[in-house]
Amino acid sequence: MSQIRALIVDDSSVMRKIVERSLRQAGLDLSSVFEAGNGAEALGLLDTNPVDLILSDINMPVMDGLEFVRQIQTVEKASGHPRGHDHNRGERVQRRASPLARSQGIHPQTIYAGPGQRACSAGIGTMTMTPFSESPLATAVFDRATWTPLLELSAREVFDIMLCTKLNACGATGANHGEFTALVGLAGSLCGVLSIRCTNQAARIMASKMLGMPPEEVDNDSWDALGEIANMIAGNFKGKLSGVGNHCMLSVPTIIVGTDYETRSVTGGNMIEVIFDFEQKPLWVTLELQH
Repeated sequence: MSQIRALIVDDSSVMRKIVERSLRQAGLDLSSVFEAGNGAEALGLLDTNPVDLILSDINMPVMDGLEFVRQIQTVEKASGHPRGHDHNRGERVQRRASPLARSQGIHPQTIYAGPGQRACSAGIGTMTMTPFSESPLATAVFDRATWTPLLELSAREVFDIMLCTKLNACGATGANHGEFTALVGLAGSLCGVLSIRCTNQAARIMASKMLGMPPEEVDNDSWDALGEIANMIAGNFKGKLSGVGNHCMLSVPTIIVGTDYETRSVTGGNMIEVIFDFEQKPLWVTLELQH
């Protein structure tokens, strides 16, 4: 197989690096890898850099992955067929303009049928979208006894898969004094915030495990890594609640750095907090929900 030009679209720089590493480990011969932080940036790159493979996140600021796919489809339909490049002979193939090279367009069945919106295949090159607002809203009834172990399991699974690390229960009590906090908002059948708080060193270790580099070489990637971990735990947790996952949307993660602050819910609500031991450092995972 000839070399592949890939575009990775994700608002997390850590996830873009992980995806590229995974592609190379899978044996793909990548000649070029382009990165974009959202769909709008990706469209700009595709104006001058046709690619063979696109991997895109869905939940991104500015332009999300679903709108990005719609925009690409519009270009494909307008051009009639994609342009390409004969990599073996190094000669440009004369075709009409399109962002995808050596392809027959987008295969909608590869789009994840995730929360909020559902994408399903209606044949190659077409896609049927069901907006979140048109779906019947499931009612989530707070159940501390059931949800606490589900939250613990959600965190353990994410750390096991993404960091190859086993989280252990921590006996720490008292005030939460972590230096980094990642917040992910939930809206829909669940309304509230999931947060993760930890020390600066713990966040660096997370990023180092995700990126495969020494902790001392990690810079601001530690913020990004913590945000992605929070996003994954939130997604994993809501997916475990029967009838709730597809009716709950997640915000883009927000990172707070520092210790001299505290958060309070102005409307009151229910809270679950679990504390783990991560590399001999406490890790707080908190879920706060409105009544």
